[in-house]
Amino acid sequence: MGRMNTTYLPSVSVRKRVAIALWKLATGIEYRTISHLFGVGLSTVF
Repeated sequence: MGRMNTTYLPSVSVRKRVAIALWKLATGIEYRTISHLFGVGLSTVF
């Protein structure tokens, strides 16, 4: 179910993607804040 790493960036793990989704649903804070908290790009949080 996971994604493959590319030459440029490693993929975001399933565990981290689920954590990001749960954090967004639980807190309702901005996408930008969540991207800083988890160390991923803004488009990844979207």
